[in-house]
Amino acid sequence: MACDSGILYVPDGVDEASVRRQLLNNFSIEIGAGLGELKGDIWRIGLMGYSCNPKNVITVLSALEQILVKEGAKINEGVAVKAATDHMDKENVLIG
Repeated sequence: MACDSGILYVPDGVDEASVRRQLLNNFSIEIGAGLGELKGDIWRIGLMGYSCNPKNVITVLSALEQILVKEGAKINEGVAVKAATDHMDKENVLIG
C-alpha cells in the first residue's frame, strides 16, 4: 500500500489543538499542526514506512471522526472510512 502525507482542513468552530491533544492522549496518534499562514487551519497527517498500513489508516480516520463529532463538527459520519475501505477493496488491499 502506497501512503503519503495528507492535509486536512480544520472544520469551522473546532479547536485544532484540542483535537490533536485528544488524538495523542486517547489514541496515541500524533498529527501535525499547520505551520505559518496555515497555523490553526489545517492538520498534517503522515502515514509512511511501517506505519503505512490499512489498519492504521482506518484507525486514524475513525479516531479523528469520533473526536470531531464530540467537538460538534458538522461532518458526514462514516464517509472517510467508507471511502478508504472502498479504495482498499478496489486495490485488493486487505485490512487487518
